[in-house]
Amino acid sequence: MVMKNIADAITFSRLLLSLCLIWLGIKFGVSALPWVVWVMILSWTGDSLDGALARHSGTKKQTWVGAHDLQFDVAIAAALLLYLALADFVPLAGTIFYFLV
Repeated sequence: MVMKNIADAITFSRLLLSLCLIWLGIKFGVSALPWVVWVMILSWTGDSLDGALARHSGTKKQTWVGAHDLQFDVAIAAALLLYLALADFVPLAGTIFYFLV
């Protein structure tokens, strides 16, 4: 069960990393790009590890966090798009349209 909890913590961390991306966009804009790259590398690495850890935990029971892994993935992707818009890499109007459609 410990490995399952670690996997869930890694999965949940993507929500915190999502908030970090948005904050970087608001506070620092384009100058935060090197930090954003590292946040995304950390997120992708965690996404690669969490499933393997959960499968090797020996526990068949799926947790709430594990059941919502896709939503955590979508959160990090949406936050990256928001960062790109806030840093003027992509048009803000197009980003708003994307989220509305």
